[in-house]
Amino acid sequence: MGSKHESLPLLPRYLPWLCPKKNGAQFEKASVEVEDMYGTKKIERRASEARAISKILHITVHSFPEKLGEKSPDAPRNIRFAVIGLLFLMWLRFYPLGMQLRSIICAMLYSCTEYTFTFFERGKSYTSFAQFWGNLLYVPILLDLYGYLLGHLPLPYIVLFPFNIYLLEIVEGTLITWAYGRNVAWCYSDYSDCFWNDCCRWGHGPFWLGLGAKCFLLYPILQSLTDF
Repeated sequence: MGSKHESLPLLPRYLPWLCPKKNGAQFEKASVEVEDMYGTKKIERRASEARAISKILHITVHSFPEKLGEKSPDAPRNIRFAVIGLLFLMWLRFYPLGMQLRSIICAMLYSCTEYTFTFFERGKSYTSFAQFWGNLLYVPILLDLYGYLLGHLPLPYIVLFPFNIYLLEIVEGTLITWAYGRNVAWCYSDYSDCFWNDCCRWGHGPFWLGLGAKCFLLYPILQSLTDF
């Protein structure tokens, strides 16, 4: 019993109340996807399925499948490429240069944060290119728009920040699942407190509060340095 406990990653070992897991068959089924993403047991995937193919620095890159899995409505690959390409054209055309620069900085910083956090939560560091490009598109909503609405109200800004992140996870998780056929950016399906098609976790709320406090203090400084 003790050795099993000691084999757990640091976060579920010392803060188990933040990491409630499913039981029985549900847990066993979910663990397959979890181990494939974070662990050492890899699923043999067909060429038509999204799979890890390379790394850029610490970021895992996945293939863009011809066909989609059961969790996502099927759409031809060229249509999915076109939609994502259109989103980036809008990013280039409508986001000011300073906002683009902040998006790149924040997406890179978050990739490092996630890479570190997953080591403590899952026992293996992981972050994905899907998460990176999703954050590039969404950071202006997450931080610029949110800050415009609540940046003058410290307590509401911080207290409501987890829901700001949950909205990001819902939007990005849905888009990534549609693009790749599955969520290749994160996997919460083994947790009993996940919701919205396993895109979000209540147990991450305390960490999102801490992130909100940091963003409240530091993001205005980044804005002042990048607004030209």
